[in-house]
Amino acid sequence: MSERGAVVSDRGFADLFREAESHHDFWEEQAIITFTEDLCLAMERVGVSRAELARRLGTSQAYVTKILRGNANFTLRTMARIALALGLEFRTHLAPRGSRTHWLDDLAFVEANEYEVTDGVPVDATAAREGYDENWTVAA
Repeated sequence: MSERGAVVSDRGFADLFREAESHHDFWEEQAIITFTEDLCLAMERVGVSRAELARRLGTSQAYVTKILRGNANFTLRTMARIALALGLEFRTHLAPRGSRTHWLDDLAFVEANEYEVTDGVPVDATAAREGYDENWTVAA
């Protein structure tokens, strides 16, 4: 124990993070964070405020705020309704742990608008395009 009574560990951050990743709560929170970040960016892209999204969903602005804070227990149906209210399509997929997914049409948007992807990492569209032609189809 340290002087302040906190438990001192010899384990590093990487060990603690790996341990956290072994719990389902970590992955549930990760999904919530990813969806709410995507939602915030989508609202910004299409110019929709919290009040307007609430109106389109037929809910209160407080409920939209709850969703954006990650405090709502939203279902896939709710997520699809939110996407449709923004004129978008809700997509989901399963991927191997540790992989990074970039939707090709999202990369095309990035290339056209010099935008950042959902995790905040700027995309080098030229590097991302490697192996694809100008229409984002697999190059022959």
